[in-house]
Amino acid sequence: MKTHSLTLKDGRKLSFDLYGAENGTPILCLHGTPASKFMFENFHELAKKFNFSLIAPSRPGIGKSSYKIFNRLSDYSEDIKELMAKQNISSCHLIGVSGGGPYAFALANSIPENFLSLNLISALGPIDKKNLKKMGTPQKLILVLFKKNKFLASCMLKVIFKYGKRFKRIFLKILCFHSSRNDKKALKNIKIRDSLIKSNFSAFESGVEGIMQDIHLFLFGWEYKNKYYNGQINIWHGKDDPTVPVEMANFYTDFYKNAKFIPIENGGHHWFYENMEKILVELIEK
Repeated sequence: MKTHSLTLKDGRKLSFDLYGAENGTPILCLHGTPASKFMFENFHELAKKFNFSLIAPSRPGIGKSSYKIFNRLSDYSEDIKELMAKQNISSCHLIGVSGGGPYAFALANSIPENFLSLNLISALGPIDKKNLKKMGTPQKLILVLFKKNKFLASCMLKVIFKYGKRFKRIFLKILCFHSSRNDKKALKNIKIRDSLIKSNFSAFESGVEGIMQDIHLFLFGWEYKNKYYNGQINIWHGKDDPTVPVEMANFYTDFYKNAKFIPIENGGHHWFYENMEKILVELIEK
């Protein structure tokens, strides 16, 4: 595992980690919200086994990556193009997990020539009143509060970080609130739990601007008129996901007529932590 920092053309820092095989087939991995590049650290040995190299950047304002205002999800494509050029990568597989899903969708449609496949895992979709009602209580609360009062939403996030870091058991209870039985079972695994907590807390390292921007773009930053990605598309979603309801996968299957939908029986939101091998094998077979 290697930690890196790239200085972008505009002077900002982009923090990213490399996991897996040093010269393996590259996979760009986009983390959820609130989370960071550390979401993928547990897959280092697994990626090595299958000869994949995982490139995991933290988005602007997350961890040690410098903040920048984005107006659309697709604005992230400029950072990614610089990162890929720096790593001498002409094309790679693309994975977006949870809140990384909307960014993966935007990247695949704005710079489709850069990606060998698009893989959406428990991916958040456009948020409307219907699927907002089905989302987990903590996520729903932040989204509703953000719409009504951004200042109060940012204060709430700061409080969660401040006291969550001090009282990790309470933070875990908030994290597991409204979680599925299988998610709670997965979080009993010390490696998974520690990685998830590390990833969550790292997201707040530079403040809450990056997380607030994610929320804003999830609500208002979608575009549907860019280039259309028509490569290999896999959509993985737990059927019992209480955080991002499985109905959100319908948006992606409707948008991409050539997509392969892979529902995970009894899968919650964190099913992939114990099943990343299935995802990597799917990429090998194609």
